[in-house]
Amino acid sequence: MFRISVLLLTVVMSSQQAFAQAPYPADSTLPLPEIEALVNPRVEVAEATKVAPLEAKEKELVKFLDDKKDEMITLLKEIVEINSGSRNAAGIESVGKILSARLVKLGFKEEFILAKAETLDVAGERKVQTSGPWRILRKAGKGKKVLLMGHLDTVFEPESGFLTFSEFRVAPSHDVDESGRMTHGPIHGAIGPGVADMKGGLVVIVFTLEALNETGLLKDKDVTVFFNGDEETGSKFSQDKMFAEAKRTDFCLNFEEGRDVPYGGIVLARKGTAGATITCRGRAAHAGNQHYLGINAAVELSHKLLELSRLSDYKRGITASPGVIDLGPFAKSNRVPDFARAEVDFRYLNPADTSYLRARVEEICRKVYLRNPWTGEAARTEVEFELGFPPMRPDTARYRWVGEVLALARLLNVPAGVKGSAGGSDASVAALAGCMTLDALGPVGGASHTTEEWVHLNTLPDRAKLTALILSRIWKKK
Repeated sequence: MFRISVLLLTVVMSSQQAFAQAPYPADSTLPLPEIEALVNPRVEVAEATKVAPLEAKEKELVKFLDDKKDEMITLLKEIVEINSGSRNAAGIESVGKILSARLVKLGFKEEFILAKAETLDVAGERKVQTSGPWRILRKAGKGKKVLLMGHLDTVFEPESGFLTFSEFRVAPSHDVDESGRMTHGPIHGAIGPGVADMKGGLVVIVFTLEALNETGLLKDKDVTVFFNGDEETGSKFSQDKMFAEAKRTDFCLNFEEGRDVPYGGIVLARKGTAGATITCRGRAAHAGNQHYLGINAAVELSHKLLELSRLSDYKRGITASPGVIDLGPFAKSNRVPDFARAEVDFRYLNPADTSYLRARVEEICRKVYLRNPWTGEAARTEVEFELGFPPMRPDTARYRWVGEVLALARLLNVPAGVKGSAGGSDASVAALAGCMTLDALGPVGGASHTTEEWVHLNTLPDRAKLTALILSRIWKKK
């Protein structure tokens, strides 16, 4: 019996080479012209905004956080080295417990929501998978209501092998971009699972609130912190709860990593997400002796995936990406497969395109490509289409607000800019609820969802200072 093997070639770079990649943007603007078009035309208006100089208490905030970099790194290392993959409920609970304990000391009341289990069809087998748990911390007060959001889970399960936190340093680049600015200054960074997406942002939330408490600015303020436990799987179980929290809130900040090194891009627009699970069933047969009796489910699925991938339309803002293909537990090269399943990811800008995508997916999946000429039996296809995160589109009020935020960053001498993203995020849920929302207030980082995921550690206190100042100014609004 012959076995066909696939040789995976791994290119191993030295640590110096790997670190040299870190300063550059993980998400190039080239694949996202439609997102950039939403954001960039108004950036100059936003950058022209003026704000009042720092007040005495705000200067105290800055001084407090300037001295906290080492403590922030210590907390980040602690929670990064606790695996909290989306299916690791115990790890998610442990990370949340560490963070919530610090907020409870500030007067927050905690609501703990247990992990939920669901039975899923995985590779043709029924398996139980968990999502969550979740923690919501509330502090009652007066004035504008603020919601701070971050997710505890990462894409890295324990079996990923990517489990440790390691620091690195990169010398400054003396290259300049098209605006004549240096590409980046000296970088003190770290690589690890979730350092950017988004455990760095969780650290920023905690230290921001501790700084506000230390300076007396947190007193009598209405703040809710939502630590999500299933964001990386689409916030399936948390979206309704999150929407309700955002509905009663005036302003929301979400703490995904800051984008577009070195400018710390704050995300103002996001694509929506959707997914389709396509299952094809055929007839199993010996690949040699009875090949003529088989109906190859993998071939049927391949025809459909080729058609689905053609739904990508950059001008329209739609992408279609088959990402997971599974031939079930009995897959062998000498067997005609009777089972084939794929998961297809869709991104879109226009909410109306969800109906278009659903209709086209169902139309393609109704087609039958394989029919056995000897038996007349045809391949069968089942499809499930689910919406994920809604799109987040910028509006005039949010442009005005981000202009204030950029002006505050200039007061602090902290790099910041405006960015669009094709990634899904909980921020889109808050924006849909009508809450004034900005995303990517976490530290600057990149290469998320890869084993080169990294964060710029110098930006931990920078982003905390900016967030604290944003909150201080929100609470002055009438």
